[in-house]
Amino acid sequence: MDEEIEISVIIPVFNRVDLLINTLDSVKNQTFENFEVLLIDDGSDSKNRKRIFSYFEKINDSRFKLIDKPKELLKGGNSSRNYGFKISRGRYVKWFD
Repeated sequence: MDEEIEISVIIPVFNRVDLLINTLDSVKNQTFENFEVLLIDDGSDSKNRKRIFSYFEKINDSRFKLIDKPKELLKGGNSSRNYGFKISRGRYVKWFD
């Protein structure tokens, strides 16, 4: 049986990968390890998505996931947060913008 996830970190994403990488490094370097990070993508361009996937390859950490927000949902950060909350598995949720 999978261990229960304590904290879900939900990060709305729309391009701006330069800032995002620093954020992800900060989360990755925490001493607390029982978390998941859900990057909810709101339609970033392919260049930015490629950089995120390159980062994931570098860190090789399955706790970090890029998830496409369904196109039928409204655009914007609030809709991304709500979708992330809906699919999160953590006991607690941390919004990280």
